Amino acid sequence: MELRNIVSVKMYVQDMNNYAQLNAQYIQYFSINPPVRVCVEVPLPSDIQVQLDIVAWKRSRVTAEEDPDQMRQLSRTTMHVQSISHWAPANIGPYSQAVKASLLNTS
Repeated sequence: MELRNIVSVKMYVQDMNNYAQLNAQYIQYFSINPPVRVCVEVPLPSDIQVQLDIVAWKRSRVTAEEDPDQMRQLSRTTMHVQSISHWAPANIGPYSQAVKASLLNTS
């Protein structure tokens, strides 16, 4: 697994006053097509500043031997709204509003 395989991050922080600093660190690892992220302040133990719960999804390929009728591959698509939208809030951080991981038919 690699960082690019991460599709969802739940970021629990001890103090939201540290959000800008944590975000600066976070953006170093996720730039193009970042995972979905939720960030909330929670009462973590005093020695823990941040806790991440991560869901990762690795691309794979179904071979012709495994599925002789068709070649299929798994894909990952992100939605990162960067303009004014009447239905989606503007994206102001290094996260996507949605990540879709699915099976595509390529035959």
